[in-house]
Amino acid sequence: MTTSAYDVRGDPPAPAPFADLVFTETHRWHPFEVVAPEFSEVAATPGQTHATTRYDASPVAPFTAVEVDVERAAGVVVAGLTATDGDGVLAAFDPGTRRVTIEVCVGGRGRAVRSKRVRLREPFTLGFVLCENQVTV
Repeated sequence: MTTSAYDVRGDPPAPAPFADLVFTETHRWHPFEVVAPEFSEVAATPGQTHATTRYDASPVAPFTAVEVDVERAAGVVVAGLTATDGDGVLAAFDPGTRRVTIEVCVGGRGRAVRSKRVRLREPFTLGFVLCENQVTV
């Protein structure tokens, strides 16, 4: 059996009700928070820092997220998790090269495992998310 573009009376089929609609993206806006305020356990004091901020608490689940609100990136911006022995996983944004990098640190020595060039406009939020064994920047 073959199909035809015409109905049994020989008339052409009626056009689909939305056949002439065309959608074009004009803007993108993704309003969200990496960490919902109700789930925040630790909040750092806003301000400029040039050192690592450590907390005694460790994640209570196999996932965590860190947000760094950046008004002006004068140097490399880093977020992530580290232990006192230097082991950890970090996300970094270098405004000079415009790259975000995921770095794994063992014994105090870091190795970049992923890097990508990005366009970030100030102000921005650098987000680091660790979910079991998946890291997202």
